[in-house]
Amino acid sequence: MTIASLYEPAMLPVMSLAPHRVFTPKGMGRVDVQTIADGVPGHVLMDRAGQAVARLVLALRGKGHAVIFCGPGNNGGDGYVAARYLSQAGWTVSLYSTVSVDELAGDAQHAAHLYAEAPQIWFPGDMLETKGAVFIDAVFGAGLARPLAQELAATLAHSYGAADISIAVDLPSGISGLTGATLNPEVTLQSGHSITFGGPKFGHYLMPGKALCGTLWLADIGLQAEALENEATGNLLGPHLLSGLAAWQPQGNDHKYERGHVGIVMGQGGRSGAGHLASMAALRAGAGLVTQLGAADPPPLQAIMQAPLSDASDLAALVTERKISALVIGPGLGLDTAAIDVVSVALDLPLPMVFDADALTIIARQGWHHRVTAHHILTPHAGEFSRLFPDAADISKIERLEAAIEKIAGVLCFKGPDTLIAQKGQRILINPSAPPALATAGSGDVLSGLIAAMIQGAPNLQKACGAGVYLHSEAAKQAGPGLIADDLPQALLSMRASIGFSPEKQLRG
Repeated sequence: MTIASLYEPAMLPVMSLAPHRVFTPKGMGRVDVQTIADGVPGHVLMDRAGQAVARLVLALRGKGHAVIFCGPGNNGGDGYVAARYLSQAGWTVSLYSTVSVDELAGDAQHAAHLYAEAPQIWFPGDMLETKGAVFIDAVFGAGLARPLAQELAATLAHSYGAADISIAVDLPSGISGLTGATLNPEVTLQSGHSITFGGPKFGHYLMPGKALCGTLWLADIGLQAEALENEATGNLLGPHLLSGLAAWQPQGNDHKYERGHVGIVMGQGGRSGAGHLASMAALRAGAGLVTQLGAADPPPLQAIMQAPLSDASDLAALVTERKISALVIGPGLGLDTAAIDVVSVALDLPLPMVFDADALTIIARQGWHHRVTAHHILTPHAGEFSRLFPDAADISKIERLEAAIEKIAGVLCFKGPDTLIAQKGQRILINPSAPPALATAGSGDVLSGLIAAMIQGAPNLQKACGAGVYLHSEAAKQAGPGLIADDLPQALLSMRASIGFSPEKQLRG
């Protein structure tokens, strides 16, 4: 899914769009209320939203036939406004509604009266003829939390499937704006485009909603800027997170230690590949030094150093002696007594560290959640998350994350095609664009090394983690389809040519 801005100064008031902010449906509802309280009537906001829908239709197809399906609330009101503007632009419009105009209320009824033409009332079992048309789903918005009636869901699925172009107002009806869940899993409600107002919702980025919204368009309808800032509870990852990081943006007078010394506590023998991948990633991301602790095999790059780790009790001394600034614990580590001892010692060291793979399983089995501190980043995939937090298995990803972050003091990076990064008291960071090719063996080991490298100079560990996740996705795009984990560290070199080192360029990106 991609995101674009839809904005024409002649039609909408000027306001700085901030597509990095993400909202819950309730939070955006409070933004609407505050904007109206500050003097912008609700019908004006609805008119701007409907204009934006119509402009998107005109941008996608100059002339034609639009089939607009309106629901009983404000989402339906947006559909009536879009119908009015498209009719004025010479389009043929077929407007269907689940309720009569008399059953509408407030701004939605006002919009319906302005359209002037009576809607065709939809009855359960009716199928809309959308073949060759642009279909606009304005039935329900982001706040829906209950399944659609089966007949309505079937009609929407047919309409989406038959249309030449499909546009969802906010999200496809039947997709939760909070969780991204499909409320009617028996049907597929997949739109080619979705248009949202003021800011995207979590459901636009959480699976399966992320895969069902199509291209996401963000329209400025003049919502109150302060309310938008106050109500946002998530931020999207982006190149702005790289600004000022010593590894990715070294300065001319930097010493190698100022770019960070990453230690990789790794497995041996047949398990050493995971540590090698993490080591290469940290080095290619710009860490000044990388040392493998406890490695037995030769390093994959001559620039990677090695140090023996005969016993867990040696770890603290090695960290001090080698001036290590961040640790990665877990890739290929194993689950034996020696590995348990290493994790136990590491948990008490006063430096930043990334726990992944076997280290997460050890923490889960030993019940060491209370030992996770603000120095620690945990990076579980779905299976590891379930082992760490088994009591949160039957709720959505966002709800699982929010419950889990109350139980640990560190940063939690819940990996997947919709990676979320949380720290208590901070906005949740969301990765909007992880390529499917990242679902490959060793990809998580590379991510651990990237995150560790980003710690040097980061304002906090959550943002360091976000920067690592962002680079991970961008490296995958650079490597292209068919990548293997070994390709990702090398792809970072090509990325530097496109992203560069300049903080000014990063912020513009």
